[in-house]
Amino acid sequence: MSGWTIFSEINEKTEALSHMLGNSFVNNKPVHDTHQIWGALIAGGIAISLGIFAKKSIDKSENSLIPSDKFNARNIMEIFIESFYNMAKDIIGPDAKKFFPWIATFAIFIFFSNLIGMIPGFLPPTDNLNTTLALGIFSFGLYNWYGIKEQGVVAHFKHFLGPMPALAPLMLPIELISHFARPLSLALRLMGNIAGDHLVLGLFLSILAFVLPLPIMLLGMIVILVQTLVFTILTIVYISMAVEHDSH
Repeated sequence: MSGWTIFSEINEKTEALSHMLGNSFVNNKPVHDTHQIWGALIAGGIAISLGIFAKKSIDKSENSLIPSDKFNARNIMEIFIESFYNMAKDIIGPDAKKFFPWIATFAIFIFFSNLIGMIPGFLPPTDNLNTTLALGIFSFGLYNWYGIKEQGVVAHFKHFLGPMPALAPLMLPIELISHFARPLSLALRLMGNIAGDHLVLGLFLSILAFVLPLPIMLLGMIVILVQTLVFTILTIVYISMAVEHDSH
């Protein structure tokens, strides 16, 4: 990470945190750059604040089913939530509402984490493998937990054995590798795209700051939305596969 950011100033003021945090889980080196921690806290704070404001707006309205005629936190959250809920329902079915709180949490947190990188002087926490791997591991644990909860331990793990007993010796190692690769795949895809997008955005804005700011920022917004969708949709698909009842 090069250049000045607000997080570099924070790191200098809180250097003692590196001793408290210990070594990184990813590279086993002392943690000196903590921008992903502060960025995640900011993204979480924005999401929680919007949720609180949206809830207050709904409570104050005479009819909560009628959208507000003003562009406010409620409208933003309603559009966001409705879009991802319809997506989850299309993939999982009517039972999507049972899993949707976690799905919405992933979508909102990742979106605002990515969006922070569009603000000059800020870095997105999702350009760091510590953040994205944590999200990937949580997604992995979540869909396996729901699979076990919905189907039971035996039925859930029978998915790893393939459609017939004769194929079990072949399917088991393939399925295990596939499942354990999922959190890493989610993490690397999100981190790589957001880090690359932030780097390209920074380079273009530093060179062509007065010529092409809006098109480049528009491209960055597209990447932010696409990467939020990709991570969330894959999590929805994994949950759908885990809770699916079949004839195994």
